[in-house]
Amino acid sequence: MEAERVAHGRLCDLVGDVRTAFGPNLMVYLLFLFLEHLARFYSLAYLKWANHSATGANGIEALEPLLFLAHAWTGMFLVANLAHKLTEISKEIMVDLRSISIQKLPQECVDQVSFFMCQIEHSNTEINVLDLFKVNKTMLTSIGLVLATYIIVLVQLSSNIKSIFANIGVHNSCIILYYTRHGS
Repeated sequence: MEAERVAHGRLCDLVGDVRTAFGPNLMVYLLFLFLEHLARFYSLAYLKWANHSATGANGIEALEPLLFLAHAWTGMFLVANLAHKLTEISKEIMVDLRSISIQKLPQECVDQVSFFMCQIEHSNTEINVLDLFKVNKTMLTSIGLVLATYIIVLVQLSSNIKSIFANIGVHNSCIILYYTRHGS
């Protein structure tokens, strides 16, 4: 039990070191990833970035935006999933320790279990970014919602919304019909 308690203490120290070492890097990564998503939408919608067509030399140019999305969201998912698993495992250890029947154990083992439970209760195994937000699976939803909000605002502030939908290949007849009848 003592070895597991010491190992958990070292793990908590390691998580603290990861928080300190990679917090600023993760913040910069997520910020620039967010800005790149917005810049890609802007360039696709406004600057007619749709010159990359599937009939190009090898067709790879048409897949580039999709590959970017797959790469970016896969990276964010892996980081968030790792942080989430780390937190969940710490909670599972606490559940396992609480399920131990300590009446039949020697006093030394009871003390070790008590110390271990106290250590887990007061340890922080959550990875956060500069104490601004926690890295977990809900972070992905938050980033997606913020991106959607900014894109909606960008579309609403557009002076020519029909060109946005035409340039990104969205041909929803209801939207185009609405803006044709009601004007831009």
